[in-house]
Amino acid sequence: MKIISARNVNYWLRVMKKRAKFFLKLLHPAGVPQTYIQL
Repeated sequence: MKIISARNVNYWLRVMKKRAKFFLKLLHPAGVPQTYIQL
């Protein structure tokens, strides 16, 4: 197993946030609710 560094954690958090926003846009084509935009 690789040692998880703070840098890797921050990187994956950013990646997951971007993916979450992308999927939420697909789920809400008319517009993402404000609460999700602020993730």
